Amino acid sequence: MSNTLAIGTVTAALKQMLNTVGTPLPGDPPADPDLADAHCTARSLDVARTEGDTTNQLNLFLYQVKEDATFRNMNLPGVHDGEGGQQPLALTLSYVLTAYGGGDEDVLAHRMLGRAMLMLHDRSLMTRDQLKAALPGNDLWLQAERVRIRPLPLGPEEISKLWTGFGKPYRLSIGFEATIVLIESTAPKIAQLPVLTRGQYVPRTPPHIPPNPDIPAHEGGIAVDASLDATYPLLDHFAGLKSRPAARIGEILTLFGSGLSATPLNVTFAHPLLPIPNVVPVSGAHAADHIDVQIPNDPVNWPVGIYTVSVSDVPADPNATHTTNVLPVPLAPTITISVGTSNASEAVLTLTVTPNIRPEQKYALLIDGRLIPPDTEGGLVFTVPNPPRGGNTTIPPTPKIVVRLRVDGIDSLVVADYTNSPPQFDPSQQIDLP
Repeated sequence: MSNTLAIGTVTAALKQMLNTVGTPLPGDPPADPDLADAHCTARSLDVARTEGDTTNQLNLFLYQVKEDATFRNMNLPGVHDGEGGQQPLALTLSYVLTAYGGGDEDVLAHRMLGRAMLMLHDRSLMTRDQLKAALPGNDLWLQAERVRIRPLPLGPEEISKLWTGFGKPYRLSIGFEATIVLIESTAPKIAQLPVLTRGQYVPRTPPHIPPNPDIPAHEGGIAVDASLDATYPLLDHFAGLKSRPAARIGEILTLFGSGLSATPLNVTFAHPLLPIPNVVPVSGAHAADHIDVQIPNDPVNWPVGIYTVSVSDVPADPNATHTTNVLPVPLAPTITISVGTSNASEAVLTLTVTPNIRPEQKYALLIDGRLIPPDTEGGLVFTVPNPPRGGNTTIPPTPKIVVRLRVDGIDSLVVADYTNSPPQFDPSQQIDLP
């Protein structure tokens, strides 16, 4: 998702692309002096063509912005199931593109229009680099859903009404849409603590059967018995250290699958903020159904977020490389918490975070089911208004307060060991607010 610069970013990116309409495309004559001065503007239809202007000109006009009902009710990355909060603003942008030939020559206008239509057709999927360079400060290029360009047929009645409304004579124009553009809501969000158990745990063994250490305690559920073996390397699921649901830097990540017996292996971790994926070699002995990967303790080059992980063998012939499917793996932040001022009206908490939080990333403190932004942009000091009370030594004692940090939708882990039955909240992630 992105900030409020998203609409302007799409318009600026389209204008920059169409500004090169004077450059011949493959198949065009190599030299095109008649269109050498061709350029693109982004103006309203009533002022699109300046009086006395005799250059070759395209004009891009955003005439309609409408909400997209499909994405309006969807949970997107960064929003967890069961959490309350406003959905993102999902938009479709409708444009009209008009061509003006040099010296008011329509043949030149038609040549530009044909070239511009092909550019929009061939580049219908806007690239991250294109959006990133379009407008300083925008983060539309980071949204998970890509922005697509698609034609928008405009009938004679629609296009006539559009030009008549601006009091201008009709010019040949084409319509197209840019979708989907997502603007993140700034409304307060409610984020509850995770559920530690789902119903009753099944004990290690029934009382009338001798204890069997191979049958651990577990939650009840649907049992799945896969009886077909894949003929190619495959990743199925992962587990962090002590069965945690996310990885952390400096810890072991276990990848489960099949056909992983080759040695050596390369494990590739791709992230949107990394220009080049991180590659971790695995050269030691390992099983065919799982491998352990040591994530480097490198807080600079391993940002928090969702990584797409794949495993490749390293054969003597590079053309014989086998690569698995990609598996999404969250890398969670690790935090330490320091309590400063604490009274009935506010509490000030200071956090230390690893890996380093990058300027492009969004983050907030989670406490008492509330998301609290930092006091200053890029800072790690959080002022909690009307803080909850916890950790008192009264009888009965008040439970301590659990604290999390959410970075780009990934929460710091509040359970240290998921192999315990049932798991418990990590004491280092709890604070006293007497």
